Amino acid sequence: MAIAACAVTASGQPERGTFSIIPRVGVAIANISNESFVYDEKFSSSTGKYREGLTAGIDVQYQASDMLAYSLGISYTRQGCKYDDSDLSTATAGNYTGYSNVRNNLDYLSVPLVGHLYFAPGLSLNAGVQVGFLLRSKLSLDKADLTVNKDGSYTFTSEAQHVESSSMNLNKKVDFSIPVGLSFEYANVVVDLRYNIGLTKIYKSVLTDNACRNKVFALTVGYKLDL
Repeated sequence: MAIAACAVTASGQPERGTFSIIPRVGVAIANISNESFVYDEKFSSSTGKYREGLTAGIDVQYQASDMLAYSLGISYTRQGCKYDDSDLSTATAGNYTGYSNVRNNLDYLSVPLVGHLYFAPGLSLNAGVQVGFLLRSKLSLDKADLTVNKDGSYTFTSEAQHVESSSMNLNKKVDFSIPVGLSFEYANVVVDLRYNIGLTKIYKSVLTDNACRNKVFALTVGYKLDL
C-alpha cells in the first residue's frame, strides 16, 4: 500500500485536501430484474432484456489522502428495459395482435455518493450509495392486428401503430442503489465503469409480489478540472 501511495502521488493525483469537478457522459446498459411483458394472455410473454440509454452528469470530488477520495454527483440516466418482439411462430390459427420495439423507459435523476480507493497509478476501486428520483416512466411499442392462417402464414389486418403510454402511477418515485466499479485516470481524462445494484422494488404496493429492481451498467468518460 505504501508503494502504491508513492506511485499514485508521482503520477499526478490531486493533492490531498483539494477539490475537482468532473463532467461526464456515456452509455447506460439497463435492465429490470424479474420483469416480464405479456403480449397476449392467451399465448406469449417476454422477460426484460438489457437496453442502452444515455447517461450524463457532473461530480465534485474531494481528495482526502493520496489513496482515498470522495465524490458527490448528480446525473441523468435513461434506464428500464426492452422486450423481444412477440413470437407467433407456433401459434394456432386465429386472430392476434403482434408487438415489436417494446420499451420500458425509466428516466432518473440520480445523486451518487462514492468513495474512491486508489490502488495503482490512475486506478481506483469505487463504491458508495445512490438515490434516484424518477422523472418519467413510459411504455412504448408498435402493434398490428394479424391473422395466423392454418398453414402458419400471417395476414395483417391493420397497419402498425406506434403507442406510448405513461406508467408513472405504477412506479415508486425514489430508487436506492449501491454503485460499485472501477475508474482509470490519465491526463485528466477519467474513464469510469460502474454497476448499480438496485435495492428498491421499483413498482408500488399493488405489484410488490413481483420483486422488480433496476440493474444498470454505466460506462462514462469525464474530464477532471482541478480547483
